[in-house]
Amino acid sequence: MSVFLVAWKAGVTVSQLFQWCKAYTEGLLVAVGANEHVVPESDLQDAIKRIKQLEAALGRKTLENHSHGGGKLREKKNVDCALAAVAWGRPLRMVCSTIGVARTHLVALLTGPDDWMDLRTTRSRSNDTQLMKDVRQVIHRLGRYGYRRV
Repeated sequence: MSVFLVAWKAGVTVSQLFQWCKAYTEGLLVAVGANEHVVPESDLQDAIKRIKQLEAALGRKTLENHSHGGGKLREKKNVDCALAAVAWGRPLRMVCSTIGVARTHLVALLTGPDDWMDLRTTRSRSNDTQLMKDVRQVIHRLGRYGYRRV
């Protein structure tokens, strides 16, 4: 059986059959056997280099965001960056949409008094024990069915 006849029965050209034969002898058909795409070595090296660059950048960002208290610090950094950008003359709407900060929050910070503090985050919970006992007693006296509104 000739090479031409094998190629003709398989529906491929003779040159394609020789390329496959060469790739098989060089061990390059592993990806083809696994139904994966074969890419040139130079493209692979470029992709690996780019992946390492992105991982390094992401690692720095992740470390920056999580090493100082997680998301809360990141939110504060975003708000501070937004305030600085608005102070430099950037449009408020563009800054808020780009950084991901609520415009209402930024406007409240810009127009509010300088000594304003968010009491939701600074509230002391030391006196809540008696309050929780009272709430539980009220809930216990209520009926078992329906929505428990206290």
